Amino acid sequence: LAHDPGTRPPLAGAHAWQAGRIPGALLTQARRAADEGRTDAAVRYYAQYLEFRPNDLDAREQLAAHVEAK
Repeated sequence: LAHDPGTRPPLAGAHAWQAGRIPGALLTQARRAADEGRTDAAVRYYAQYLEFRPNDLDAREQLAAHVEAK
């Protein structure tokens, strides 16, 4: 099938939608890990989340608190 270079292929839209959900999923996992006392996992998830949302000050504070707690 030929594809018009001026338009996005259908899967590109799906990929963009899925990629947009990643930060929220990482934040959810970080909070869950923290609630369950899994500090190493919480640190890992918060760090990954902050790669997407570096200006989230609350998440930065949470990451710092969990790093301190290690």
